[in-house]
This record gives sequence, structure tokens and C-alpha cells, in this order.
Amino acid sequence: MQENLQRDEMAKRERYLICVMRVPFIDKIPGLRSLLHYLSENGYKIELLCPTDDKYLAPSFLNENLTFAEVTRDLHILGFHIRIPTTVKLFLEGRQTSIKSRSFCILGADKFGIIVATGIAKTRRLPLASFCVEFPAIRGEKSSKLKLHDYLEHVCLRSSDLVITQDWHHASLLTKEIGVEQERIVILPNSSRGLARRIESNWLSDRFGIPPDSLIILHSGGLGRWFECQELARATKAWSESWRLVFHTSLKVEGEPYLQTVRQEADGAKVIFSTNPVPANELDQLVSSAHIGVALYSVEELGYRAELMGLAAGKIGDYLKCGLPVIASDIPTLRSYIEEYRCGICVKGADEVKYAIECIMKDYDAYSENAVKCWNEVWEPDKYCSIIADRLKELR
Repeated sequence: MQENLQRDEMAKRERYLICVMRVPFIDKIPGLRSLLHYLSENGYKIELLCPTDDKYLAPSFLNENLTFAEVTRDLHILGFHIRIPTTVKLFLEGRQTSIKSRSFCILGADKFGIIVATGIAKTRRLPLASFCVEFPAIRGEKSSKLKLHDYLEHVCLRSSDLVITQDWHHASLLTKEIGVEQERIVILPNSSRGLARRIESNWLSDRFGIPPDSLIILHSGGLGRWFECQELARATKAWSESWRLVFHTSLKVEGEPYLQTVRQEADGAKVIFSTNPVPANELDQLVSSAHIGVALYSVEELGYRAELMGLAAGKIGDYLKCGLPVIASDIPTLRSYIEEYRCGICVKGADEVKYAIECIMKDYDAYSENAVKCWNEVWEPDKYCSIIADRLKELR
């Protein structure tokens, strides 16, 4: 009897995983959502620790094996209430949770989440897994100098037992620029789980009163200079009167100066702003109610982060999953799969989007079918998550 209890306790420990994340927008990171959800359905008990922010939605993909603990700056000691840096509180709560749960591994996501997770893992002598939300800053980047936390991130990535990144373009940078051993890297595209298919949906038309004969072009995700939103809005002035461009944002941007700039450039009759984020489980309905998805990335603003975008482009994954043909920036790491599968058209800039729309509409059904095929063969996350789950088992 005692031996059975000990085995049960050991099994629970071997399945318990702590994920710490400093940025408050996990709901808008499809790859990380997919991984945590997959693991929770395949025998893992996961505790997610991160702060929240009114601009972003709280995690909406939880279940009985995937729970969320909000981290605040408040700390109560001997009856006194003090406020400490969020990163410090994240470390304290993460370490305490790992002790109570007797977790077998610490998973850090985003730069400061990885740094905090490393501190917890090293002080608890536990395996460390790191999930790269963004590219790390690298030496020699023209636009900025490396800061102390950039160097710390590099050290943490090199000391990780497992590093998860979006594709082999990202993996190559981690190996060449950061010094992460290639055999420690695993791949997971920035895509959400679920069946890829074209869904009949009128979400956008119903929400914004778009005429039924309109062609809806969707720009989903962030709103910023690095996505060439201003240029795209300006280009709509030359579009057909029946076309509608919808900017749907994954965070609350009302009051942001750049939003006002984009609005001033837009043709008011053709451009619609959807600035209320939706939970992850509603996004497919929203995306499916459009006809074509647009994803532009400014190399001037993003540098190597745009040039190596590849399978990190979450909005492209969302479009393809819902059968939307894609119009994307003519960047080699995007062009490689968009042209191979003929699931969209790459353009040099926003002024070429009009021509790309006209080309797609001449053979729309084929482009749509190819979008689903591309997602199934390249982006579908479960096959990658299965490999990661196996690698995590090796860390126990």
C-alpha cells in the first residue's frame, strides 16, 4: 500500500510542470497556447504564472489540468503590505509553487520569463525549458546595443536543457549568434490547435454591418509601424468600392497615437477598425468571416526579425488554418512556403496588395484549398508538440 502511494506521488511529480511568463499576453501567442494545451491533454498538470494587463485578454484556454495564477506586485510580510517588481514576485511565486507541487521541470517563456525560470531551475536543481516568444537581441544589430538583460537571456538560453523556437531559421540564429547547441533545440510553429478548414461565418459582417456583397480583407493581430498599417490603409483609396479592409487588433489600442494616424490615412468607407480583442476560441470564427488575410512586415523597422519571420508569423498561421489565401511581404522565409503551396501572393509593399487581391480572386477556390493544405503539412502544431512532449520526458 505504501509503495503504491509513493509511486502515485512520484507519477504526479513527474507530470507537474511550472510555466512562468513575464509578459501579460499569453492568449495572443498561438504556439505557446498550443503547447500548454496539448501537454495538459496528454498527462501533464501545468501551473501557469504570469501577470495580467487591461490591454490584453487573460488566458482563455484553461482546463482542469492547465490552471492560471495571476502574479501581482503585492507582497504581504508579517502584516505589512509592500509592492515589489513583478519580475521579483514572479520568481518568488514560481519557486514557491515548484516546491509545493514538486514539479519536474520549469518552463520559461519570453525574455524575462526565461531569466526568471532559469533562476528557479538553478536554485531548485530542476531541468529548464525555454520558449522563445521573440527573437533574442543579437550582437552587431544596428538599431540597438545589447543590454544586461539581453546578455542574461543569452546565458539562460545556452544553459537550457530544451529550447523551443518557431522554425529552423530561428534555430540557426540561436545556434550561430547565441551559442545554443542545436541538439537542444526543438521546433514549434506559432499556430493554434484545431482542424484546418473553411468555416461559413458572418462574424465581421454581422458585427460591423458590412454589405453582403463585399470582399473582406483582414489584417489581424498587432497595429504598428512594423506591420505597415499606415501604408496599407492609404493604399485602400485605390481599391474597388466593394472591398473592405478590417484591422482587427489582438490588444486594446483605442487612444494610441498610431491608431489615429492610420485612421487619418484610411478611406473611411473602405476601412473598418475592430479594436476589441476576442478570446482564442472565437478567433477562427472571426478570421473565417473574411476572404483574404494580409500580413505585411517592415524590414526597415524589424530588421532580421522580419527577414527571418518564417513560421513565427502567427497571423499567417491563423489565415491558413481557416482557408484564407494570404498576401504577405516578399520575404524569403515567407515566400518559401507561400509560393511552394500557392496559398497566396507575396508583395513588395502595400501598393501591390490591390493587384494581389485581383489575382487571387481569379482562382480563389484553389488558393483557399492550398491554404488548408499548407497549414496541415507545415503549420499543424500537434505533431511538433508530440516531439516536445517526448523531449520533456527525457528531462525527468
